Parts: sequence; structure tokens; C-alpha cells
Amino acid sequence: MISRMLGRDSLRRRIALTIVVAMLISLVLNALFIQVTGTWARPSIEPAGLLDQIAAAARVITPGLIAALLVAWVATRQLARPLQGLASAARRFGADFSAPPVAMEGPLEIRQAIMAFNAMQAQTQHYIAQRTHMLAAISHDLRAPLTRLRLRCEFIEDPDQQRKLISDVQEMQSMINGALAFFRDDFQREQSTAFDLSQLLQNIVDDYADQDIVIDFTAPPQLVYDGRPLGIKRVIVNLLENAVKYGKHPHTTLSCDEHGVCIEVSDEGPGIPEAALQRVFDPFFRLESPHNRDTAGVGLGLSAARGIVCELGGNLVLHNRKGGGLVARVELPYKGQDQAR
Repeated sequence: MISRMLGRDSLRRRIALTIVVAMLISLVLNALFIQVTGTWARPSIEPAGLLDQIAAAARVITPGLIAALLVAWVATRQLARPLQGLASAARRFGADFSAPPVAMEGPLEIRQAIMAFNAMQAQTQHYIAQRTHMLAAISHDLRAPLTRLRLRCEFIEDPDQQRKLISDVQEMQSMINGALAFFRDDFQREQSTAFDLSQLLQNIVDDYADQDIVIDFTAPPQLVYDGRPLGIKRVIVNLLENAVKYGKHPHTTLSCDEHGVCIEVSDEGPGIPEAALQRVFDPFFRLESPHNRDTAGVGLGLSAARGIVCELGGNLVLHNRKGGGLVARVELPYKGQDQAR
């Protein structure tokens, strides 16, 4: 009956066993006191002075306190370990949707919480995979009718109308190609690894220098970071492409503190209207202005960049400079406090 009340390996059962073990250890310590002092660690039944009574009470209380503290310390560690694992898994899943499930351990109540978390994680992963496959399939299937439409444009006799229609078809093809790349990168996730972030950014700046594009770069000599180097490179290249296209005098800065690293990409261009600073992260959103009408992309670059940064547990924000221009700030947290050196 008692076993049914406590349940199999439940939290109540472990607490009850902790109390029983503490009592048994207290009795064992009392027995040791017999061997050492020759008397039971209990108050004497004969009249005694105040000091003798205090000493006798201390002999009774001390073993119990020691036993309770020892058992409570061990029990707390056993109960805290699976909870810490569950908390770490929740943080990991927030940064990486492909994270593995949590190992089942701990008492019944904690195992039930882990089971519910694993089920939620599996459902979320399944939903993301289904959405990615569906949208990628739709984008892929749109290529065939666009190709036929492109061929039919050749039979239009009016050169001006033909040129406009071909331009529209090419724009739609670019959007579809961008969508396919966006969904493909979302599905095939890169594994995290330790790398020199300063050297990665320096290589990007050097690639632009080979194209006669000067980008000012400020960074520490070395900064080791645990993350996705190809994903971070894609983010920075996208931000630099925007700075080169729509601004002038692009500048990149890398810094770090006890919380993580910060990468800023700034320019001296026209900036972005305040009302559109958040909307530019929406998929397929493009600013229509005389400055970027001929150079605008399909509107997926910033959306993909923010997605990559969010997967790493960071944040990507934009704000206009007071003297003119735009600043893109990438904040990435550390996975460990001793990463930077």
C-alpha cells in the first residue's frame, strides 16, 4: 500500500527515502558515539546541570543534523542534474532546431516533463521540415511555367512590350531562385565548431579588396568563437553587400565582452526610413526608392541573415546613424564564458 502511495521512483518516493536514510545515518552516528564516549548520545535520565543537559542534547542533535545535511546534499544533486539537463536542452533547442532529444533520467515527474519536451521538440522539427519541403517544392514547380512564359516572350512582335515582359519573368525567376536557396539553407543546417572570428572577417574584407572595394576593418588580433562559420559569413557578406550597393565608405567592427561578441557593419549612405527598419526583415520586402531601384535584390537576404543569427541565439538590429548612413549590429552570445582569448 505504501509503495502504491509513493509510486515507482516518483519525487515523493525519493523524498521519503531521503528522510529514512537520514534517520538511519543518525542512528549509525549515535552508535559510533557509543564506541567513542562509552555512553548513548541522548540526555541522561538522572538530574544534571544545565551544561550537562546542553551537552547531552547536542550529542543527540549533531548526528541528525550532519546526516540530514549529507543526505540532502546528495539528494539535491541527483534531483538537480536532470533539471539542469532539461534547461540546457531548452536553450540549445532555441538556438538549433535540429538539436537531439533529452535523455530520460530522474524521478517520474521529471521524466514526464522531459517526455513532454521531447514530444514538443519532435513536433516542431516535423512541422519545420514539412513547411520547408512544401515551400521548396512550390518554388521548384513554378520554374516550369516561367520557362514556358520566357519562351513565349520571343514571339511578341512589339520590342518594348517584349523587353518589359522578359524583365518581369527574369525578376520572378530571381525571386524563385532566392526562395529555393533560402529554404535549402534552412533545411541543411551547418554544425557548430570553434573558429577564429577575427580571421573569418578579415578573409571577407580581403575578398572585397581583390575586387577593388575598400572596407575599413577593426577587430582584435584573435577571437575564438563557437558557432557556424559559413552561416556567419553569409550574414556578414549580405550586410556588406547592402553597404556597398546602397551606401559608401563601408566599415566593419568586431568587439567582445563577457556576454558575447558584437559585429557592426556601417556605411555613410542614405539609410532606411524609420518606419521600415523592421519591415526590411520580412521575406520578399524591398524598399522602392530611386537609390536602389536598379540594384535591389529579391528581399530575402536580411530575412535569412536574421534567421541565422537567431538560430545562434543572437540578434540582428538596424538603426540609422546620426550623421547619415545605416548601422547593422549583430550580437552573438557565447556558449561558454572562456571562449574569447
